[in-house]
Amino acid sequence: MALDALGRADTSALVRSGLPVARSTMDTVDLLVVLPPDTAPVAPDEDRALRGAMADALLDLVDDADVTGSARVVELSGSPERRLAELLEELDGGSSPSPI
Repeated sequence: MALDALGRADTSALVRSGLPVARSTMDTVDLLVVLPPDTAPVAPDEDRALRGAMADALLDLVDDADVTGSARVVELSGSPERRLAELLEELDGGSSPSPI
């Protein structure tokens, strides 16, 4: 998807073939926590355009119920302390994930 967006490759067949696996896997997930893409350090040799396109593609996927299934999706933002507080509030207010 990200490579498609950049015009570098046609990955549509690969994406289509992987969707059933993604759906099946997401059926086992109770809570999917999404962090902003700009929280991880960027290496000097990293392909920044690909990083941005991948972040956009992943954010699109977490908004797609056909991919995430019944998993609760929580997008957190702000400082690490703020994200932790939001996560704890979400866990307290919603049905908590099953313990491991």
